[in-house]
Amino acid sequence: MKPLRIAVLWGFGLLLLTALAGAQSAEDWYRQGFEHSLQENSPAAIQAYRNALDLRLDWAEAHHALGTLLFRSGQGPQAIAQFRMAARAYARRQDAQAVTNLGIIRRNLKQAYRELGLDPKDFEQIESIPGLPTAPKWRTAGTGFLAGAQGTVLTSNHAVKDAQKIRIRLTDGSTHPARLKKSFMVYDVAVLEMQPSGPVSLKRLSLGDSSLMKKGDPVYALNDPQSADSRNGNLLAVNALESNKIIFHVGIPAGPGDSGGPLFNHKGEVVGMLLTREDIQKIFLRMKPVPENTSFAIKSDYLRQTLKRVSRSGETSPSGHPATGSLAALTEVIASGTVTIEVSP
Repeated sequence: MKPLRIAVLWGFGLLLLTALAGAQSAEDWYRQGFEHSLQENSPAAIQAYRNALDLRLDWAEAHHALGTLLFRSGQGPQAIAQFRMAARAYARRQDAQAVTNLGIIRRNLKQAYRELGLDPKDFEQIESIPGLPTAPKWRTAGTGFLAGAQGTVLTSNHAVKDAQKIRIRLTDGSTHPARLKKSFMVYDVAVLEMQPSGPVSLKRLSLGDSSLMKKGDPVYALNDPQSADSRNGNLLAVNALESNKIIFHVGIPAGPGDSGGPLFNHKGEVVGMLLTREDIQKIFLRMKPVPENTSFAIKSDYLRQTLKRVSRSGETSPSGHPATGSLAALTEVIASGTVTIEVSP
């Protein structure tokens, strides 16, 4: 196989000034890959680029660079898989460099197909060969919300406990990798840590004092984590179980996708984390039948203690005051700090 000449506009020359040790972000791994490739250490460079793509799957330049190294290493089909993913990622962008690189990658693909005796239709079948890189399949697992230290997300533990990968979808549609920081299985609570690949604006929600809530108090929940619509109800019981003071019983219906979402009061404070009827019956196997069109919520006081246990800084809620204004305004604030939890099995 003749060596393939690849012209890649790296655009990351200044990043070489950063030390190679202790890489954690996608950018760190990309820098390592670039440096290793300059040193002609292809195995280390290939692994570094793969690590970068584990954290940021849609990075066109990383796919392009990885494909280049794979082709030079004699791994033609795997290289083409990376080139194809790079082409799709470049095509979604509008910047001048992406347009230029898209032209380059198309020429790379044309040459690679010719040297391997393939055409694009042939390769659609080759992509199904075991071992070739494929994009993970994501599914919506539940809802969560931002609270405590920057980038911390609270959600239900059952939504993420068996996931190989976790990502957070913000209300603007962007997705960001996350890791499970701590799980509290007794009450089905999980604390996630977002790992954004770049600057991102995060709206943390304020945790209220659940001990002030009384039976009959009005409470609210979002209809959908990606919208600013809400539904309302009342506290049916301050303590859902006589022997347990951690869980509210709430007169708001909730489905599987609502688990982990915020329950908030008329001040725009989060006073609980929603659990469905099915969730609570799994936690307390001997619990009596639960009325329909109701749900439950883990109290904010317990959530605050949970955050304190996992936070090194001790930060458990954002500074400032709860939101004020109409219900519509409060709902919009709550929605801005609510996220969708997506997992890859």
